[in-house]
Amino acid sequence: MSENFDNKIKGLTLENFTCFSKAEMTFSSGINVFIGENGTGKTHILKYMYAITPINQHYERKSSSKNYNADIGTIIMKPDQLSYTIPLEVFAIKDLSELKRFKTDHFMFKLQMDGDLYFEYCFYSPSVLTPIFSFYEKPMSKPIFIPAHEMISTHRGFIPNYLERENDYDKTYFDLAVLLQKANLKNEPKNLLEDILSEINIDIKLEDNIFYIYSEGNKVRASLSAEGIRKIAQVIQLIRNGSIKENSILFWDEPEVNLNPKYIKIVAKFLQTLAKNGVQIFVATHDYLLAHLLSLDAEYRDQTQAPPMRFFSFYKGEDGSEIEAADTLAGLQNNVMLDEYAAYYDLEQSLFRKSMQNV
Repeated sequence: MSENFDNKIKGLTLENFTCFSKAEMTFSSGINVFIGENGTGKTHILKYMYAITPINQHYERKSSSKNYNADIGTIIMKPDQLSYTIPLEVFAIKDLSELKRFKTDHFMFKLQMDGDLYFEYCFYSPSVLTPIFSFYEKPMSKPIFIPAHEMISTHRGFIPNYLERENDYDKTYFDLAVLLQKANLKNEPKNLLEDILSEINIDIKLEDNIFYIYSEGNKVRASLSAEGIRKIAQVIQLIRNGSIKENSILFWDEPEVNLNPKYIKIVAKFLQTLAKNGVQIFVATHDYLLAHLLSLDAEYRDQTQAPPMRFFSFYKGEDGSEIEAADTLAGLQNNVMLDEYAAYYDLEQSLFRKSMQNV
């Protein structure tokens, strides 16, 4: 399956952003897997890409100044535009300066789209923020962000409470709650659902602003179902109401949280189904099975017909977090999950040898 970056994110460059000094990433149009220990910036990048990905907003085009590339031009954001406030709310912070690396005076985050540039510079002085955007005016599907914890069990009352600032959730949870309550499509997108529904026989319905899960003839309030089941049901709902659709962009943070390995296998297969239908996916995971199942299919693509994939290892370097990329996990020099499993194997062998000495 060949790469197709139409309305997709091709790469990014960043500088002085949270825990990064400098980093560059070139993505796959299919599945992009982020691995690495806690605190290396995986979720930061997911959230900021989600926050500034263009979503059919209107921009005021200005003529280029001598400080910027005249061939590209600049687009100055209007103060009331959504993109100006999203980064704050997505990170649940009060000032964008909180995203710059410690003891630096600015940060830069640039997205590369197919063919044209969409980029943002945010330079800081003691009191001034100057956002500059350059953007090609192509229609794009609204990106979807699925945070680590599901929202169907806490959906009732969440939206008004969030708007009244009565909880401390970041905006990714609010955005997800809004998407979940959309009415289902008249024609179910069977091509996106057939794999996941063939593996797990559940249904989900919103009744009186409460989600219920139907399984084997039983109707159960979502809050009484296992969280792993709720996470699968939540994704089914997002597909049925058209939030996740062909040729969209999906950001999913730690899908493995509270999932049994049986369901990890379902998620790995499901992600590939989405990618084969044009969905570009960015997933951050700590799960050995999920990452290696995807990598195995990528390694044996001739047999598995896997979609395009790319794997990124986030690790702590001498000057902040660094990022290594490869087409499979085997191509990475830094793989903290594999290192820990190897250490576990060595421990097991050491204990076995000691036990045999005592026989």
